[in-house]
Amino acid sequence: MAVRIDYRFECLDVCVNLSLPDDTRLQSLISSNFGAFKAIAESAAPCEIDISIDCDDDGFDVSGRIGSVTESFHVSSEHILYGVESFLVPALQLARPKMMFLHGAVVACGDQAFLIVGESGAGKSTLTWALASGDFDYLSDELAPVSFDEAGSPMVMDYPHAICLKSLPEEPFCVPETTLYTGATWHIPVKPPESRSGFPSRIKKIFFINHRGHSGTEARVTELTASDAAFKLYPNVLNALAHENQGLSMVRRLSESVACYNILSADLEQTSKVVARAIHE
Repeated sequence: MAVRIDYRFECLDVCVNLSLPDDTRLQSLISSNFGAFKAIAESAAPCEIDISIDCDDDGFDVSGRIGSVTESFHVSSEHILYGVESFLVPALQLARPKMMFLHGAVVACGDQAFLIVGESGAGKSTLTWALASGDFDYLSDELAPVSFDEAGSPMVMDYPHAICLKSLPEEPFCVPETTLYTGATWHIPVKPPESRSGFPSRIKKIFFINHRGHSGTEARVTELTASDAAFKLYPNVLNALAHENQGLSMVRRLSESVACYNILSADLEQTSKVVARAIHE
């Protein structure tokens, strides 16, 4: 019988188990990607989310249950982390139905969190890496699970997987030697401060990034009205249909609860400085 390894961790107060084959490269990718999550002992109770990964000649088969449905699909070797998270995130949405899952990055300063929202390729992860290289704590570069506390304040929990970059950033934001390349994306292992991990942070501001990338342009941050922010926010809700009024009420509540801004980006160093200044104001 083939040897298998169980990799257990806690995410959003949910126990997750990844059942892995005896493949050193895969195990290294998984531990680097999810190493910042709280580990769970093998003797603990059965996990709420159980995902199995199997090797074949041209990639991996990923399988498990999402609710009452058994899912299985094949991914190439270079996209294995994307495949695992494509399974994990919908399962988390079912496990935490009261949360609104946003496609967005999160950094923190003290006990306050700042969301960076934008379409794929807009530069969320790269900007997050630049900010995390400076004075800010890294909470997530891809997923922002949002809820409201008893006082009505908007809160976000961390999802600290390895920062995923589609291309390498320019100096002075070079990636460390521990960065892993899958053949498609670069993944920077992270370790959030232990005092923050697993605890929700209050959302202070939301930034919507628009990538321009033209040399000679100037990065700018401008404030948005709550209605404009809601218009930008709604397409980035992953589980809108799970909430009242198809998620519109929660989006409106969030956009009216915090200050929201639009980022017109330029080069990474200038953009990160402009955003950092807006965060501290």
